[in-house]
Amino acid sequence: MAVKAYGQSIPIGSSLSDTTLLCYDQYGQAFTRDELRIPTSAGRTDEICAAGYFELYFEDIALQNHTGFHHPVYGSAAKAAVCQVFTDLSQL
Repeated sequence: MAVKAYGQSIPIGSSLSDTTLLCYDQYGQAFTRDELRIPTSAGRTDEICAAGYFELYFEDIALQNHTGFHHPVYGSAAKAAVCQVFTDLSQL
């Protein structure tokens, strides 16, 4: 399943935390940032990565399914690589 996301340009001087900023899905339905916020498990910080302008959520870690980013051998290195990519994108 492919997900298409559409955003809105941010006027100069606006805050990224401004709740008036909207994101749109492929059907044109608008959502505020608060509506899109993903709740994290109580006390767990390993499922979230703050990478520059991005806050990444790793569902594999939250579900603890031992696959993908929660893989016991490769998971942490894969998460670190993805976080670095988005950190680098924020600096462009």
